Amino acid sequence: MLDAGPLGDGGHGHYDQLSVEAAAAGRMLVVDPGRYTYDADDPAGWRHWFKGTAAHNTVCVDGLDQTPYRPGRPARNKPVSTARLLGRWTRPGLDVLRAEVTSPCYDAVHTRTVAFVDGDYWVVHDRLRAPTEHQYAVRWHLAPVGPSAVELGAGRLSAPGLLLLAPHGTLRLADGWVSPSYGHKEAAPVAVVAATGTDVDLVTVLLPACAEASVTVDCAAGGSGDGDTVTVRVDRPGIGVDTITCGGTQNPVWERSC
Repeated sequence: MLDAGPLGDGGHGHYDQLSVEAAAAGRMLVVDPGRYTYDADDPAGWRHWFKGTAAHNTVCVDGLDQTPYRPGRPARNKPVSTARLLGRWTRPGLDVLRAEVTSPCYDAVHTRTVAFVDGDYWVVHDRLRAPTEHQYAVRWHLAPVGPSAVELGAGRLSAPGLLLLAPHGTLRLADGWVSPSYGHKEAAPVAVVAATGTDVDLVTVLLPACAEASVTVDCAAGGSGDGDTVTVRVDRPGIGVDTITCGGTQNPVWERSC
């Protein structure tokens, strides 16, 4: 699931544009943390946290929400973030969605491409473009698990049912929460892929129930921002090497070699 719609009506909309959720084999892998509370007077700020951009599986720019926070409906005549679906491409073994979001809070434009490869795993390319430098953080909210169930290494994280690979940026764990029902919350880890710059490309590979894999990424910028492409190679021992190329105006391409 990829959220590329407008901000929800009234005070119900979350600042979650381009957020994704993923599940496999009956298990949620990256989750939407939920609602928890509608109490605007909550002194701990939980209403804001669960509504904010950082509580969703998307990119935070400079730690800001995509739309300035209000406990109720957005103020009249005040700008809000805008998302649009750029396209969908399908071919045997590959299903690709691409969407874009702009925000009144910063000058960076976030384009996200999500490729579902061979009905098996996901490649997510976050393309950030801005005239000024920013701190970017791709946040992946995991299901509630004990600290010993998550293993963090260089550019890789393993959790129950999931191997997450992030070859660029700095991968770390942060604290998060998931609300399975209204008024209840549980601690849950967040995988954060962070980088600083003006134009930044970050790729995350989400592999269900995979014990071992490696990934390399090549980015090629065309003559204009619209021409940028990215090639991702995912090597899974015993299965083969997948090469996925997408971006710009070209049709996505997927090949597997043994």
